[in-house]
Amino acid sequence: GADAVRITLPVDALISAIRQSVVVADQESRGVDFAFDAGTVSLDLACANIGESKVDLPIAYEGEKLSITLDYRFFLDFLRALDSSSTFTMEVEGAERAALCTTDDGYAYVIMPLARDRR
Repeated sequence: GADAVRITLPVDALISAIRQSVVVADQESRGVDFAFDAGTVSLDLACANIGESKVDLPIAYEGEKLSITLDYRFFLDFLRALDSSSTFTMEVEGAERAALCTTDDGYAYVIMPLARDRR
């Protein structure tokens, strides 16, 4: 939509950051909080039994603080289909709206957000 924030993200660095953040994941906890702030995206995952992880990735982002919780398995499925040296654009309208990921060659992938209480 018109209010969507567009963020360009690097494929390989994001795969690494997700892999680092999900070391504390189990079958139940698959929601990673992606928190965008000036110059950074923070990936947070908390698992009741194992602990918490927080991974910061520097990105070109100058907008308002924005956060969305996504199932990391769906995100990795998308990222693994891309050239690891490329970038993609993520459009986020808010925590309750689907994130739209698009590539330069026109590939689009929608990731539905998880409710915070489902993580």
